[in-house]
Amino acid sequence: MRYLPANCFAVSVLFCVLTASVFAAELPLHIGADQNRQNQFLGTILEYTFYETLTPDGIKTLADSPVDKKSPQIKGRIEPDSKMKDAAVLNKIGAAAGWIRPDRHNQGNCRIFDRITPGESDGWLLDLFPGRKLRLIHEDITIRTDMEIPVEQWTHVAAVFDGNNAAVFVNGKQVAGEKQTAATVVSDKTPAKHSEIIWCSKPAKNWFENMPIGNGHLGAMLAGSVEDEIISLNHDDLWSGEPRDLQKPETYKALPEIRKLLLEGKNAEAQKAVNAEMLGPWQCSYQPLGNLELHFDYGKKNESAANYRRELDLREGLVRCSYDVNGVHYERESFASYPDNVIVFTVRSDKPAINLDIKLTTVHKTFDTSSAVSDNSLTVAGYTPVQLNVYDRGAHNMLYDENRGTRFFGGVKVTSEGGENLTEEYVITEEVNDSNMLKIRNAKSVRIYFTAATSYIDPWTNPAVAKEEFLKTKLNVPEKPVEELKKTHIADYQSFYNRVRLDVNGEKQNVPMEKRIQNFSLADDPQLAVLYYQFGRYLLISGSRPGSQPMNLQGIWNKDFIPAWASNWTLNCNAEINYWAVETANLSELHQPLIRLTKELSADGAKTAKNMYNARGWIAHHNADVWRTTWTVSGTGLWSIYQVGSAWLCHSAYDHYLFTGDKKFLADFYPVMKGAAQFYLDTLQEDTHGYLTTNPATSFENQYRRQDGFAGWATCGAMQDIQIIRALFRNTLEAAGTLGIDADFQSEVEKAMKRLPPNTVSPSRGDLQEWVEDWDPSSRNGQTAHGWALNPDWDISPVTTPELAAAMRKTLELRRPWETYNCASWVSSMPAGYWAKLFDGKMVEEVLNRHVNRSVNSSLNSTFGGKGSGSWQNDGNLGMTAAIGESLLQSVPGAVPEIRILPALFPSWKSGKVSGLCARGGFTADIVWSPEEITATIHSTWGTKTRVRCGDKVEEIEIPPGGEKTMTTVPKSGKSKCEKIDPQKTSHYIPLSIEKLGFID
Repeated sequence: MRYLPANCFAVSVLFCVLTASVFAAELPLHIGADQNRQNQFLGTILEYTFYETLTPDGIKTLADSPVDKKSPQIKGRIEPDSKMKDAAVLNKIGAAAGWIRPDRHNQGNCRIFDRITPGESDGWLLDLFPGRKLRLIHEDITIRTDMEIPVEQWTHVAAVFDGNNAAVFVNGKQVAGEKQTAATVVSDKTPAKHSEIIWCSKPAKNWFENMPIGNGHLGAMLAGSVEDEIISLNHDDLWSGEPRDLQKPETYKALPEIRKLLLEGKNAEAQKAVNAEMLGPWQCSYQPLGNLELHFDYGKKNESAANYRRELDLREGLVRCSYDVNGVHYERESFASYPDNVIVFTVRSDKPAINLDIKLTTVHKTFDTSSAVSDNSLTVAGYTPVQLNVYDRGAHNMLYDENRGTRFFGGVKVTSEGGENLTEEYVITEEVNDSNMLKIRNAKSVRIYFTAATSYIDPWTNPAVAKEEFLKTKLNVPEKPVEELKKTHIADYQSFYNRVRLDVNGEKQNVPMEKRIQNFSLADDPQLAVLYYQFGRYLLISGSRPGSQPMNLQGIWNKDFIPAWASNWTLNCNAEINYWAVETANLSELHQPLIRLTKELSADGAKTAKNMYNARGWIAHHNADVWRTTWTVSGTGLWSIYQVGSAWLCHSAYDHYLFTGDKKFLADFYPVMKGAAQFYLDTLQEDTHGYLTTNPATSFENQYRRQDGFAGWATCGAMQDIQIIRALFRNTLEAAGTLGIDADFQSEVEKAMKRLPPNTVSPSRGDLQEWVEDWDPSSRNGQTAHGWALNPDWDISPVTTPELAAAMRKTLELRRPWETYNCASWVSSMPAGYWAKLFDGKMVEEVLNRHVNRSVNSSLNSTFGGKGSGSWQNDGNLGMTAAIGESLLQSVPGAVPEIRILPALFPSWKSGKVSGLCARGGFTADIVWSPEEITATIHSTWGTKTRVRCGDKVEEIEIPPGGEKTMTTVPKSGKSKCEKIDPQKTSHYIPLSIEKLGFID
């Protein structure tokens, strides 16, 4: 074995250079601290050495070698290349060894060697875990010893890792990991595969199996077809319609009679009056931009592809595809860059054999001669229908007008290597689905850059700009090498994705997804739920960015000219469920598009409040579109007169404040909350019991059956309405108190709040009543709206209101909503969230199992209609993402916020770890669990008291700003302890040996 010495100065300079220049996949190696210069080692590290290969016998030799530890001369060796010219050498490290001497302050939680992104598992590290237990992390492998490393003593430690094997040695003896391990070279060209990849062994059979990419504005769906790849393209601002005024002044004059009928029990007559007097037209529709059509010619017909694989890499936000045809290996890679606002598609082959026809098409009408091919580019410009009301009577009332509607521009620029570019030109004369073509012949690589723009400015500005001006739009492809675009994309994407890491017990299955989702059971494949959780975070990062539209019913991905439910924002659950996970999943900035939607809706909502209800404030009903109209939609009052869309949106926005503590944001948003509350102060009506209720009201598209047999939907006081309004009043009072304003208004709200009907247990069934009256649902279906106070709110809880929580459990047991329909969309998301808040991980697991088996496709997209059919509704994916997160960590605001550790842990997740989950009150939590022990480290942003609940153990702790505390619970013995880590005492402590090496800034 060769040892190449490196002097201290040379090594320290080397690491400083790498720290500044190496990209994330090629991290520098830090000694005695992590990449942020934190988690510093308290003590001395001596004679550290790194190797390409190292055997157990070699480790024993090192541990037995005499070393002068009384007067140490700090030394470091690197194997095999002392010059370390580039980061590729670091990638060859497969083993590390050295002597450590922790000082008496060292209680663990400190690094020995670190080459890993904080909170990630993308490299390797060796450290002392709390309790001074030696820990090795390598990719997805974590090993922790049971023995404590003593203080004020020298101990030889070593770690080796090889692919999926790893081991840890103390004083020359193996103490954990694989029995036979030797480190080998890790290639610096081919990154090691990890478990956060969704991969399939065949192309998509339908659009729902396609893999999505997006940057919040641009979206694409990729099938991975070998011959004909049709990539559907979207832009978040592309909708039918234009700014419009749907207001009908003095509609409120019909309300007194409707309200009187309901108070008299004449519900059928009231429903007819609602449908006649209070409904409006349907909203506008989210539109596809077009298709990028790629036709591959392989020469021989009927030649099948071998070694096929397509994958979505969640860690890097890349979609890849590879296969062999006629002895040629082909690879494709695609990503959507937010910083550069471009989608990049790359095709490579190991021989000059790429023969490819490229077309850019659209379903919409185009302007004369607007499409062109020049300079290896394809462009198309068109306009959307000014009218496309998909659920109104008639042939969809479709109307195109060249002088109206939203203009759009799409373009691709193509570059190739080793081949020839040819063009075919067409003259466009407003023929739908016509386009130009670009041909590539005998190339080794082809890169296609797609970008788009629309004339949409805001909800109130007419997008019908002059056609001539819009046609001057240029194809704005960044003038950067593709590798630079890719690196920038990955760095931006990972700045969000890497904040939360989750790993659980069980084999990491290297099985194609089409097989993993067949007869799925979490007990057999516990890792799939980890993948599903991170896929939900991927969708949020890809579909919701500051400045973009919020995720609509299908996110930003839509192929249909007439999409299901117009693919707009359905405010009686779907739009809000899309954002249930965003704060806990440490993606708070991505909440901004929904908050902006709420503020923009309040403008038209104030007109609707005046014209329909003669009230102050503002309201949003069942639906919203890009033009932010708030009037009721068509069809029936069963859904249309939903009155609490505005209040629910305000709840979501206030939750953003509870997580972030951003008082500037609260002061800016408070007028929107106040306006929403004012509406209900003016419109709540006294019912026959003396309570203030909504009248007329409907309970989330559900129908009741009265004791006299009448089945209907119109009512006085659906309990979900009351729960949401109570939360709005509570949050508005808290906000006003925090800001120190509106004392008189607070008094007005408090008086109304006291008169709201309470949540009630049915004396006849023992479940939670859905209506103020003790009525049964008219049929067993997926609607359980009245659990809203349990989730997403916290007014009902097994901790604070056990009787009401038990009643909601009874509701779920009687109705079993996840067994209706196909367990997609809200049908899965709502009950999964309820069970999590009821601390029942077994039932969350049951819902997740059915959800995957009934509605999840091989791409992990969840479709409402069953696998491969219906519509992709993102609230199925994202609601389940939220439920998985809530199973691991919950938080309740208050004077002393409460954090609940593993409140609904899945039985299949016997051991695991998660880091970076966020809690209300400005906290994040890292949790490690096993059947024997749960360790939770709570980090505080601004410093405050909190209660930490783990099982039946509750401790109140106080953490200084920027500090953290670690709680360890032993479930079987019931013992717990809280260890304080004070950053004021540790953040500037620099061990002498590390200081001399110069690795700490």
